[in-house]
Amino acid sequence: MDSLPDAIVQYILSHTSNAKDVASCTCVSKRWKDSIPYLRSLYFPRNLNDKLTGGDTTDNIVKQMVSSMCQLEELVVYCPFTSVGLASWLSLTGPSLRYLELRMDNLVEQQPCTDKPSKLDCIGAARNLESLKLWGVLMIHSPKWLEWLEVQGCSWIRVPETQCLRNLSIANNSGRVYMVDFGKLAALDFLSIRGVQWCWEAISKMLQLANEVDSRFVIHCLEETVITVRSPLNAEQKMNTLESLVKYGRNLKKMTIRILDMKSSHSSADDFFQEICRFRCLNRKIVSIE
Repeated sequence: MDSLPDAIVQYILSHTSNAKDVASCTCVSKRWKDSIPYLRSLYFPRNLNDKLTGGDTTDNIVKQMVSSMCQLEELVVYCPFTSVGLASWLSLTGPSLRYLELRMDNLVEQQPCTDKPSKLDCIGAARNLESLKLWGVLMIHSPKWLEWLEVQGCSWIRVPETQCLRNLSIANNSGRVYMVDFGKLAALDFLSIRGVQWCWEAISKMLQLANEVDSRFVIHCLEETVITVRSPLNAEQKMNTLESLVKYGRNLKKMTIRILDMKSSHSSADDFFQEICRFRCLNRKIVSIE
């Protein structure tokens, strides 16, 4: 293995981030072992502690590997860990760390919420982070340093202290969003809300909290869209959606509205169809009906 060209060795190691694989690489040859400290990414899987023996702990293993790195930029930890362990890793690699991902679903099981410092408090040591992902986190208090927050898959969201929040994105692609409460969004520059079913109370609340955000937007890349209408119910909302797509999709070239499967037994079906036909006449160049 020592005879391999440097370029091949570096290519192999650049695609190696799993902690178990990195540990194995140190046994290949002295040349490989000397190259390990220059890795930029480390990943610790959830089953890392399955085969631990003696007094070994995941905290010690992560700390030992992290301390051997010169300029670690990405750290992903899915195995159980403590706040003391997290604080020790970040004290070693905090200045260079740019991407941090932690699985924290053991927070309630293994660490009382009253412990100080908490795991969230420890994250503040990584001051140059560009991306932070937390899985299964229980936030009793909002972190004071929070400026960018992306929430996915939640139906109830409450963050009372958000004076510093500048970028907020909420998405739920598989369920309803019933309630959101973010306190005063005085510093908010960007707001994105996406999902299949948002209760109007939740949308209204967000609009009240973010009333100083510029609501103008443009769908830049949309050129072709196909929309299937299955029911004439909520006709006004559906027409508003069609009109918004034409208004904000400045590069839209073709819109096809499919009504083949629309239920026609409802009393409002004829009126709704007339509205669609009127909409097509107003946008004859890009709108067609199937």
